Amino acid sequence: MRIKFYIHIILLIFSFNVTSAWGQMDEPYIGQIVDSDDNSMLEGVICRTLDEHGESINYCISDIKGNFSLKRDDKARLILFNLLGYEMKKMAVEEIDNPKNVIISMNRTDFNLQEVKVTVPPIQNNNDTIRYNVGSFKGQEDKYIADILKKLPGVKVAENGTISYQGEAINKFYIEGRDVLGGQYNIATNNLNVDAVSFVEVLENNQHIKALKGEKFSEKAAINLRLKKDYTMRPLGEAQLGFGGYPLLYNEKIFAAYLGNKMQAIANFKVNNTGESVLDELEDKLDMSDLFSYEPLTKNLINPPSSQNIPLTAKRYLFNESYLGSINNLIPLSTYSELKVNLSYGMDKLTQNYYLEQNYSIGNDILRIEEQSELKSKLSNSRFSIIYENNNPNSFIKNDVAYYNRNQKVTSGIQSSKDLSIYNTNNPFYIQNDFQGLVKFGNNKSLNVNSLFRYSNNDECLKMFQTAKYANSLEELFYGRYFINKNQITSSYSLFGNKLDIGLGLIYRKRTLENNLTRHLETIDTLTLLVPFQKNETEQMQFLLSPSYQIKKGKKFVFTINLPISYYRYGVRNAPDLSLSDHQFTIMPAFSCNYNINHYWEVFSKVGYDFRYADDNSLLSSPFFRNYRTIYVPFNTLNNSDNYTASARLRYKDIIDMLFFNFYVLFRNSRYNYISKFYNTDEWSYATTDSQNSSSSMFMINSDISKNFIPIKLALTINPSFTQMRSQLIQQDFMIYNTSNVASLLAKAELKAINKTSIIYSTVGRAVWNDNNMTNTTLLKDFMQNLALYFFPNKNIDLSLASEYVLFEKKKDVYSSFFFLDITGRYKYKKLEFSVVGNNLLDNDIYSKMQLSTVNSFYQELPLRGREVIFFVKFAF
Repeated sequence: MRIKFYIHIILLIFSFNVTSAWGQMDEPYIGQIVDSDDNSMLEGVICRTLDEHGESINYCISDIKGNFSLKRDDKARLILFNLLGYEMKKMAVEEIDNPKNVIISMNRTDFNLQEVKVTVPPIQNNNDTIRYNVGSFKGQEDKYIADILKKLPGVKVAENGTISYQGEAINKFYIEGRDVLGGQYNIATNNLNVDAVSFVEVLENNQHIKALKGEKFSEKAAINLRLKKDYTMRPLGEAQLGFGGYPLLYNEKIFAAYLGNKMQAIANFKVNNTGESVLDELEDKLDMSDLFSYEPLTKNLINPPSSQNIPLTAKRYLFNESYLGSINNLIPLSTYSELKVNLSYGMDKLTQNYYLEQNYSIGNDILRIEEQSELKSKLSNSRFSIIYENNNPNSFIKNDVAYYNRNQKVTSGIQSSKDLSIYNTNNPFYIQNDFQGLVKFGNNKSLNVNSLFRYSNNDECLKMFQTAKYANSLEELFYGRYFINKNQITSSYSLFGNKLDIGLGLIYRKRTLENNLTRHLETIDTLTLLVPFQKNETEQMQFLLSPSYQIKKGKKFVFTINLPISYYRYGVRNAPDLSLSDHQFTIMPAFSCNYNINHYWEVFSKVGYDFRYADDNSLLSSPFFRNYRTIYVPFNTLNNSDNYTASARLRYKDIIDMLFFNFYVLFRNSRYNYISKFYNTDEWSYATTDSQNSSSSMFMINSDISKNFIPIKLALTINPSFTQMRSQLIQQDFMIYNTSNVASLLAKAELKAINKTSIIYSTVGRAVWNDNNMTNTTLLKDFMQNLALYFFPNKNIDLSLASEYVLFEKKKDVYSSFFFLDITGRYKYKKLEFSVVGNNLLDNDIYSKMQLSTVNSFYQELPLRGREVIFFVKFAF
């Protein structure tokens, strides 16, 4: 298998060389554009080739020295050169004698400033920076910068607020070139008034470290907000009061910021019970941008009861009380250095009732478990960090000291075949120091040091008793202690005119875990033996040699070869006398290529292999409860996987015609030395693994197409996707080969051509089906539509009517449908805004949905928030 893998890599490299050679067959028009009067070089001239019908074929924009490079095409008949304040220059392609040295002189044009309205183009392109003029996309209905980001072609905002550009998540979010918020950029996107922002810039191939600019390629982009000048010289923000009913509702907030070119400070406070999940603003959306420093929060061993995934906006079903407070400060210490202090705290109290029907396949029959649950949850997050950064052209130093705590308490009452009262707690926290340093020497040499230290723990508790029989029938406690240390030193050299990195790394992980299971164990009837106490200690050490070679040809072509060599040492000790150990030596090659075909097209592809150990849960000595129903039975084996990945991305960008296109395909194949096993009874569900080889694969296609028609004020977005996952598992002692398929199509249109009106329509269609050897193929379809109508009698008043139609298939040709209607009215007087919001005017009360999971299915019903009316008063400053 590995030999075939390397053969595919060689063929892929060869294909890139062929493609690169093919792309050089057509030489572009190369030249310079100057002013006809004084021969000064003209920057920002739009150069376009047109066909015989006058349609654009290719384009480019002249740089600061007036130079341009315009791709040639057999269909081109005419070349246009256009710049504000100059006469348009037209040339037939036959007029060009020397395509490699085209000199264009443009004549200035006289115009009366009182008769000419100078406008800024909607999108501008300057080297690797795409600049969106906010005024060209802003509607009267748009309040915050997130509303604008959702409208920018090429930019996408996910439901959780994560921003991506051309299908790739951004790696930085700047305001006036400063990163005051880090990964918590939703604090700005959800609260910064859109009137304060003049431009949104996308920094393509963003390399945050100045010393590595032009040397180390990055395929990710960054977002930078450019504020209007008067907003950078004074505090800005807003205060809001909101009250309504029924029952009593409140929604209050204070957002204040000073966002100068240097010093920046943001304070954000919110409290509401209207279904808003404000804790999302505290999530780090950039935590995976640095793979070496990224370390996810330790997963819980005990999971509290919860409702299944709900594909509705939170304001429809979330019965909660939320509190949030955050303070972010950036203080410049010198030209290149700064200090950031971030403090945040959030709490969410949730009450959720729901009905859940779980259907487990048990051979030729179905085991149906019905539960009516009443859940109360209290979740709080707090984080404090101090970050020092010195980012200059010759060196980079960053040190991040952070404390994080997450506390959750859940109380549940479940009515089923046995009535249960359940109490869950988990309290993970960590202290962490993340250091990055880089020193640049002469002759393209540099030394880079990375070090991450984290100590964390997580104390978990499950208490459960069966109301009708006895109290405190079960109490399970976990005490987890975790230590992580990552260290890496990388030297960079110039080899054959390209960049060679050689890194040495050491990664050490240690987990100490104690499990106490007490209270009436003799009354619990299970298929496995439960013990009152167990202790487990695991240690994992990884030595890493990471050579990396990057071949560059200007900005056109970047090819990267990574050949990390790892040695793993794994040790396990269980009380009183069980001991296991493992050693692994592996090479994990990865190859990537980025090719800019021209100003329009860009291709990125990557292939690679990696080896991973599974989580440590299989190494515990005795079974334990994962939740009120599921018992995990450790198999006492070191589980691991070999993973092969291939991906490719094709991008198209035309800023003149405002057409953006992104196509992404991914294939991943994983081979395991174990297989997951499940067994379900009326009382319990058992999960374990077995020493049997298995495999899984994932194939995914995703695409984004966005197009703006400026003359008719229409914007269109289309997002088709397909995901297929193949997996093997054992359930009720049956081997199952399952293929899960999800196909979806999202389309969105925004029309502003009608005077004083804006119409936004979106629709999502989705089909989900499973194929396996145990059950009949089941296909379920979903269909959702959203229509929003905005009417603006004048610049101070806006009215909106929003509808949401949801159609879910419960079983073949049996559907559940829901229709929601909301209304909003706003009046703005100077810096004051008065508004009234009515939600769920049709008073829908119950939501239901069927979901598939391999050979099982889940049906859920839960109550919705009823008809609500809220009045707001907002003051902006």
